Amino acid sequence: MNNLMAVILVAGTGERLYPLTKDLPKCLIDIGGITILEHQLRNLMLNGIKDVILVTGYKAEKIEESVQNFGLSDMNIKLIYNSFFEVYNNLYSLFIALKEINSDFMIVNGDDVFHPDILKKLIEAKVEEITLMINKKTSYDSDDMKVTIKDEKIELVNKQIDSNKADGESIGIMKFTGSGVTKIKEMVTEMANTPEGQKVFYLKAIQNIANKHNIVGYVDIGDLPWGEIDYPEDLQYVKNTVMKKINTYNKKII
Repeated sequence: MNNLMAVILVAGTGERLYPLTKDLPKCLIDIGGITILEHQLRNLMLNGIKDVILVTGYKAEKIEESVQNFGLSDMNIKLIYNSFFEVYNNLYSLFIALKEINSDFMIVNGDDVFHPDILKKLIEAKVEEITLMINKKTSYDSDDMKVTIKDEKIELVNKQIDSNKADGESIGIMKFTGSGVTKIKEMVTEMANTPEGQKVFYLKAIQNIANKHNIVGYVDIGDLPWGEIDYPEDLQYVKNTVMKKINTYNKKII
């Protein structure tokens, strides 16, 4: 076990997966005998992380009910409701969570499915006070949260980066340690109640910190499988490819 906490952001409506998400939050979609959320929680537990904050919003009562049925009694899971989930972007969800955090922590986006060793790499990384897990690919599309790297630090992180100039994609899993915890709390608090802060992804706060302090590092996931589920085709890729590779890994460690 380690001292890291985890924050999972699951407040969104997942409307790009409609009608699948008409009555179901995205994190409770089945990806092969297990929901996205349970998959994430079990990966965290496998890596010694037992303290988790879930920021809920859309269909929050279904998430609460499901968590109680996961059988994860060894984990300390706190659910926090974001009443502004329909009008604010996810920076505000992080703002709510950060009020509960006074230690090193990681963020996991609520629609990520990933090999458990990605978390292991992140936990063991001693790169910078803020460390993003990235995927270096041969090509990028307009919906990728792209990054550029300069002198081994994250220089830019946004979807608008020219695909030909991108050095990687942020996969939505990152760690904050030491003064990085203070800096993200200060930046998100500063932004949360501004008109801009209510509209942006929390990675805008990461960009602002990179601009101001130049302390954002990265770790490449290498060939470890992962997937982000935004569209129906993403869901099929995760079910048919990512989960098969993860299940093969899990059989080896049982």
